[in-house]
Amino acid sequence: MNPPSVAVTSAPKSSPKIMGILNVTPDSFSDGGLYPSVEAVVQRGKEMVAQGASILDVGGESTRPNAPEVTTQVELGRVIPVIERLAKEVNVGISIDTRKVEVARAAYDSGATWLNDVSGLREREMLEFSPQFERVVIMHMRGIPSTMQSGEINYDDVVTHVSDYLEARVKDFVNVGGNFKSVFVDPGIGFGKTTQHNIELIRRIQAFENLGCAGVVLGASRKRFLGEIAEQELSMKRDPATHALSAILVHSGCAPAFLRVHDVEGTRQAIQVASIFQGGM
Repeated sequence: MNPPSVAVTSAPKSSPKIMGILNVTPDSFSDGGLYPSVEAVVQRGKEMVAQGASILDVGGESTRPNAPEVTTQVELGRVIPVIERLAKEVNVGISIDTRKVEVARAAYDSGATWLNDVSGLREREMLEFSPQFERVVIMHMRGIPSTMQSGEINYDDVVTHVSDYLEARVKDFVNVGGNFKSVFVDPGIGFGKTTQHNIELIRRIQAFENLGCAGVVLGASRKRFLGEIAEQELSMKRDPATHALSAILVHSGCAPAFLRVHDVEGTRQAIQVASIFQGGM
């Protein structure tokens, strides 16, 4: 006798959407140098869209721990040709992952509709320009990439600290004309946090939903803390750990609005399966 079939439907509305990470860099911690030409990056972007990505997040500067800064001209040369192509050839939103207002402006002119600023709109010019975008992601980061993991990392309560910081930055965004419902927050997993801090932020992810803005973006994909938990040193081999976390979040009903990931297809499958069993077995 065949086992009873399971009625598999589309993921419920509460399931997170997927933001595909598209690094145009030679030195990103996980996939730097994998796509050496504009054509290769564009094709990878199209593949991500076909696999289920709702947003493509294009970045031209590595923000891994101890990463050196790149010049504005180098970053522009990396991302603008890609954004120009993708804006014409895919039907999803294009996000620019940058800390530089010059890059943000050029990306906006080239078709980017999202701004993802890992420095949390600290620079006044970036803050004032950010409302031009349809959507903005404000992230928490301790220091800058070259220093964020240096020294002793202490927070009295990491969730309260990050939440207060993001709430203040959202208010600044609104004060320069931004729409409260167009801004997302990102707790900045791995950006100046220990493994235990990252775990606590994810366990209490709903605290950031209480800020009342458009939602939360979570970028835990292939991060070092997952490698420590799963005992996997190679970042490229941490997709199973990433998928497990994605499934746990969906199953618990605590998933954020967006999961920012490298492996779109694997994440889509994890979300789809976990959503069927959401809330219990």
